[in-house]
Amino acid sequence: TFCFQPLVSSIAGLGDTSSPTDCQEAEAYVASVAIDGQLAHHWRFFQHQLGQGHWVTVARGPTFDVVDRLGEFASTLKVPTDSIPLQEWQVELERPSPPFEVLTVEDLVPEDLVMDFRRHAYTDNAFGLG
Repeated sequence: TFCFQPLVSSIAGLGDTSSPTDCQEAEAYVASVAIDGQLAHHWRFFQHQLGQGHWVTVARGPTFDVVDRLGEFASTLKVPTDSIPLQEWQVELERPSPPFEVLTVEDLVPEDLVMDFRRHAYTDNAFGLG
């Protein structure tokens, strides 16, 4: 069970909400989660609106909750959560979630290649554009 709360508390009349669709004025939400009826204090979720009707959720949780049968993902984790003092972990969970920045494909092209990209993308119709 998730309980979403708007990150924008200054909007009049928001109150408690249970879903991002309950309050379209907010662009970001924070959530806690209950698993089998028990609040999971070591987890926090942030949900950001990306344009009209699109949302992305970022989860912060401890590495000891990772289920990775093959061990491939777990091997990429640099610092096990149980090696972090509880107070520091709580600070990390409470840190604000930075907003997302929407980029175009062209935004990802190195500056010195943008003109080549534009020429090929828009004149050769290589990407179905134009």
